[in-house]
Amino acid sequence: MRFSNLFSVTLLAACATAVLPGCPKDNPPAPGGKPSTSPSGSTSAPVASVKPSGSGSGPVAKPQPKKVSAEDQKKFAAVLEKGRQLSKKSDWKGAITAFQDALKIFPNDARALDELGWAAFNDKNLDLAEKSLHKALRYTADSKIEATILYNLGRVDEERGKKEDAIADYKASLKLRPNKTVEGRLAALQPESKDRSAFTPSAMHGSFPLLEKMCDAIKDDVAEEDKPTFACKVGSNLDEFEGPQMASPVESPYLAAKIIESCAGAMVMAGDCSSGQADFHLAVQTKGGWFLADGIASVWNPGAFGVSGQIHIDELTTKDLFADGTNEVLLRFTVFHVDSDMGYNEIANTDEHYAIVCGVGTSGSPSCTLPVLLGVHDKRELLQPDADEPGMKHDLFDREWAFSSAFDKAGWTIAKSGDGKVPEEHASSVGVHVLKFP
Repeated sequence: MRFSNLFSVTLLAACATAVLPGCPKDNPPAPGGKPSTSPSGSTSAPVASVKPSGSGSGPVAKPQPKKVSAEDQKKFAAVLEKGRQLSKKSDWKGAITAFQDALKIFPNDARALDELGWAAFNDKNLDLAEKSLHKALRYTADSKIEATILYNLGRVDEERGKKEDAIADYKASLKLRPNKTVEGRLAALQPESKDRSAFTPSAMHGSFPLLEKMCDAIKDDVAEEDKPTFACKVGSNLDEFEGPQMASPVESPYLAAKIIESCAGAMVMAGDCSSGQADFHLAVQTKGGWFLADGIASVWNPGAFGVSGQIHIDELTTKDLFADGTNEVLLRFTVFHVDSDMGYNEIANTDEHYAIVCGVGTSGSPSCTLPVLLGVHDKRELLQPDADEPGMKHDLFDREWAFSSAFDKAGWTIAKSGDGKVPEEHASSVGVHVLKFP
């Protein structure tokens, strides 16, 4: 069984805020003073994290950085820019050398790794491309960068003839941020995906007689080399997690609704999901058994300086949302990210707010929407203000946008809230959405 994550590896901008391979050339460049010419889109600023209102919790405290040499910072910026200019000229071999030189200075810089992967892909060096892109995923909690990495991995998988893996990569990328280029690649491989909206419920996986059987199904989707370290947590000891784990009370037709966690990989030790990637899933129980909405969110904690993630459940309830005499499951959650960029002497934090609605229709089995993004707060600042390279340009900001969300007989109403500018790719969420549970 192969599941495609609803949310993916751990979070949103499209061509309007990040240059992605295949983006139309008239899209706005990446904001600020950083180069915006990278074909992989990895020049976009990492995103960031603040405490959700009234949650009483928040992301892990900002780490104390090691000193970044101004000389190294200057060398890194120069050689990275050289690689980007060579990429613009399609001098892929020259770009590969430049990005490798940049990585000699900061070996775990996700943007340099991403751009190396894209250059290697275009140079038909698929082994180097895949290796670089997988490493890039390990060293970013920034959803914008992660989305471009996943798109680039999809292109590598397509080139290798791995259709199912490419589909999974593109779906994971789209869960982090909508993008027409990625949608086009996915539609070409899976035409039925073309008309899927985040507000269109799809059937949950199942049923499973026990949560442990659900964990077995999740494990089936894990790479063979990672299965020995696989851990699935169904109790109350979830890692990188805060908030209620179970709905209480629970209204008919549901018997339970809860969050479970899984992890696998070289960084997982003795079932501890606090290092590496942790995936969170929604499990719903009815008289028909347990059902799974897999991969509703992921966080990434590589143990590297300045990269961390956490999920907070803001609400998990069962109630009659649409005043029609039937109950739905409502899950609202916030994903936090912290991502530092030592090469640019910057650190970014983000919180992203989501909601999922599940219900039971004529089939008698539950189905769920995709995670619907309801707001983002980004903040990017200097990592070490006293160690900045003179003349270094920065794209620093503190910005926020949000939707209001309401339920009644008409449906799920999404409206703009506050003065923040809603990204173009999310503007279509505004309106009244009638959810039809199969």
